[in-house]
Amino acid sequence: MRVIVTDGRLRVRRTATQGSTPMSRGGRFSIAAALATLALLAAPTLALGTTPAPTPTSTSAPTLSGVPAPGQTLTCSTGAWSGNPSGFSYAWLRDGAPIAGQSGSAYVVQSADQGHSISCQVTASNGGGEYTIVGLPSGSYKVEFFPSEGNYLFQYFNGQSSPTTATPVAVTAPNTTSDVNAELHVGGQITGKVTVAAGGAALAEVLVCTFDESSGGGGCATANGGGEYTIVGLPTGSYRVWFYPTGGNYLPQPYVANPVPVTAGSTTPNVDAALAAGGQISGRLTAESGGGAIAGAEACAFESVHENSGGCATTNGNGEYTIQGAASGEYEVSFDAVGCSESGCTQQNYIRKTVKGVVVTAGSTTPNVNAALASGGQISGTVSGAEGGGGVEVCALEPTEGYVQCASTNASGAYTIPALISGEYEVQFSPLFTCGTIGCIPTNYLSQSYGSLVPVAAPNTHAGIDAAMSSAGKISGRITAETGGGAIAGGSACAYELTTKSYGACTTTNGNGEYVLQGFATGTYEVRFAAVGCGENGCTQQNYLERVITGVVVTAGSTTPNVNAALQAGGQIAGRVTDAATHAALANVFVCASGELGAKEFGYGCATTTGAARASGVARSNALSVPAPNSSFKLVGKPKFNAKTGNLVFTFQFPNAGHLGWSLFFKNSDVGFADSLGISLGEGGAVAETARKKHKKCKKGSKKHRGRCVRILVPFSSGSKNVPAGTVKVSVHASRKALEALKSGHPLHVSGTFTFHSSLGGAPASDKVSTVVRPSKKKKGKHGKHHRG
Repeated sequence: MRVIVTDGRLRVRRTATQGSTPMSRGGRFSIAAALATLALLAAPTLALGTTPAPTPTSTSAPTLSGVPAPGQTLTCSTGAWSGNPSGFSYAWLRDGAPIAGQSGSAYVVQSADQGHSISCQVTASNGGGEYTIVGLPSGSYKVEFFPSEGNYLFQYFNGQSSPTTATPVAVTAPNTTSDVNAELHVGGQITGKVTVAAGGAALAEVLVCTFDESSGGGGCATANGGGEYTIVGLPTGSYRVWFYPTGGNYLPQPYVANPVPVTAGSTTPNVDAALAAGGQISGRLTAESGGGAIAGAEACAFESVHENSGGCATTNGNGEYTIQGAASGEYEVSFDAVGCSESGCTQQNYIRKTVKGVVVTAGSTTPNVNAALASGGQISGTVSGAEGGGGVEVCALEPTEGYVQCASTNASGAYTIPALISGEYEVQFSPLFTCGTIGCIPTNYLSQSYGSLVPVAAPNTHAGIDAAMSSAGKISGRITAETGGGAIAGGSACAYELTTKSYGACTTTNGNGEYVLQGFATGTYEVRFAAVGCGENGCTQQNYLERVITGVVVTAGSTTPNVNAALQAGGQIAGRVTDAATHAALANVFVCASGELGAKEFGYGCATTTGAARASGVARSNALSVPAPNSSFKLVGKPKFNAKTGNLVFTFQFPNAGHLGWSLFFKNSDVGFADSLGISLGEGGAVAETARKKHKKCKKGSKKHRGRCVRILVPFSSGSKNVPAGTVKVSVHASRKALEALKSGHPLHVSGTFTFHSSLGGAPASDKVSTVVRPSKKKKGKHGKHHRG
């Protein structure tokens, strides 16, 4: 699959070779981001030093502070450690077992902790999630954090999603601005399954991409062998989803339903697609002369009306090809005899050809789109020069048709340019660039053109187009540190031509800080020096500022020596990236700092966070006991009876809120066992006394009175209510029997039990009470007689 950008639109061009997507993350997603991603993949990866981190050892245990009671906050200290740990994580324990979801340095005591002991466990770690961006000029920077794995959201410092709200980070070279940390939050996910529309079989190797214009979030993923995919790291938003098959005869499909809603921290599932069969174009490619099969050539289909790429395929050993996944339409099919293998590509001596008017219907095959390629003309010759003639690129340009073909000289300087149409060609000789991890450097020749147009009559070869290359100019020098003067090995030196601002060449300094640049025409150049060192294990950015030397005059054929540079130490930004919820170190987070330093200056640097903690130690704090719920309560003062309301009022003190219940009785003997007054004290209006003439003994709770077994206690009041913490007055209403007894002038000996159950749980508590309730006093009239009011 190829990613093609034309007129600002992103297109996917499929080939017979399947590939993986370079964009599988969430975050800001655009054509620019796609191209930047591809550029990053091609560029060296910045890495920091790999000095082993020491193992932290506890020298003083962590301690807990706070009140061990429900609703109160306990705080866990880190304790003291040797080994200079870079980070700490916490786990809270109840009776030694982890409490789920508690990973911060503070903990709010829960009701479930009552009657148990609480402690915390601290893990000190070194080497995880750390980064250092070096070589920064003094200035103000915006720092960005790009997670490259896991379901995390992109963010700016300090926890911002936009560069306009990002907190600037000040840098003063050569100092380090520390603690520029980030806690990355979990992003949203889109999951689904891709199947074949006909039959429903799982479809693998489908590129699934999504984008939301409002949030700027998006990303891609590739369906696995079961057709399943997961796009991660998405900000909250509404997303469109596209499905691009990277192989097989299937049509791409945009998600036809409404935009897919995504909420950061959750998953939007079942965003599925069933891909319909595409159209196919098949045929055979042969040589016009002799009819032999042409293997290893490329056949590509292009629908010009809607600018749809129908895909490409490579001819097999018999010259046959099949282009798959084309939508319905009319296509042009172009054939180019490019033969590719593990060692690269070569142009066979056939002239490319296009067949127009190929009609395709999705779900069917358009067969016999064949082509016979004519043999091309050739230009050959020998190149000589101080370097021996090797390392020169020779290109032939037909000005009228714009037809171009190129070839490179071999070690002896010989070359042959194949596949040329008949016509007259401009032939150009240019140094061939050899590219490494830092940049490219050419062979030390000046470009030149052949003195006249070279006629070609296909299929003939025009030989003897030779060239003697002139030597180019060189620049040499040494890079050192301004402080101490030590050599900077692995630094880079790049030269640019000042008049045209065109790129010249780049190279890397050796162990002594020395470099040689070459391939320059006579002119004036600027040379840029940076302490970027690349080798077999990747690239490292040393902490030096870039320096530019202008006005370097170069004369072709000679060397301009002693273009030296002493680099100043740069500023640094350092920090640590962790998971916002678990505080675990996050590896492979790409961190970049960028800043506008002036009208023409721009500071920039990147680093990648280190892997998971390489060394860690564990220590446990002291334990604090959380008391069990307290249901004890206290009677305050003596109960008081209110004759007007018939309520007996108690005053209690409660330790906390809960539920209070009571059951109170008075003695039957207070009223002469009821029958002496002729009132009914039994339940439901029945007489309290129960005849037991035939029995000598009465049941428990009863007493024999005048030959009958009568109840000893008569209910005074029973009930319950919810009560708050503190001092509370509780009114219990006397029963009808009690009120009748009191009305008759009898004092009642009331006793019973109050039971309180704390809302915090635990066992209930009970308290027995005993008091005497007396009838109200009657007022006397004028003549001293009792008067009933």
